[in-house]
Amino acid sequence: MNAVVHLGWAFDDRAIGKVVCTNLLGTMNLLEAALREGIRRFVFASTAVVYGPTADRKATEGDLLQPRRSTIGGPFYAATKGACEAYCDRYRTQGLPVTVLRLHGVFGADRLGPFEAMIAAARRGNALRPIAGAGGEYMHLEDTLDVVALCLADPRAEGETFNVAGTHTYSDVELARFIAEQAGGCDVRPIEEPAQAMVSVRIDKLRHTLEYTPRHGDFLPSLIEDRLRGAT
Repeated sequence: MNAVVHLGWAFDDRAIGKVVCTNLLGTMNLLEAALREGIRRFVFASTAVVYGPTADRKATEGDLLQPRRSTIGGPFYAATKGACEAYCDRYRTQGLPVTVLRLHGVFGADRLGPFEAMIAAARRGNALRPIAGAGGEYMHLEDTLDVVALCLADPRAEGETFNVAGTHTYSDVELARFIAEQAGGCDVRPIEEPAQAMVSVRIDKLRHTLEYTPRHGDFLPSLIEDRLRGAT
């Protein structure tokens, strides 16, 4: 298939230049090359962080983007991803069929992100410091890959933007307490960082347009248990 799947990104609040070059220039170069070469499918991995913190409200694809309100991934990550989506819109008008996926946190057996560090800290008996109010509809890696494959195969995805998230809403503080309990007990001391609070999204468009619902429900506790037991 004549297609590009752009999954590359950078986020690091200590390397702002890398974030800008990788996210902005890297995406622009790929879009330009894809247009020049007549690519028929282009899938771009954006992020749900472009909505900014949503509190108890679940964002839909038509909502206003407020990336400057979020510092998840560093001070420029959300802003650069929002700018990349604007590039995608521009190249759509030139005939490149770009599909934008606003991914939520993606986790798998070998990809536990911040919970990996919490597990390591809990094993040492150290206090866990989750972000108060953080969380959302985290998604299993296998479901995410299913959506990418579907977007490559289904013409209904061409030129569309989709929230890509799971079906269960997680709280990072509750997950930290679960880790502490499973590890034998340690303190959980939430940190107040409003700009890193919950990003919650709806996936109605994904369900209705592509007829896809994630296969994994409340999957994170079992992955955490496996890691604590050393099974993965």
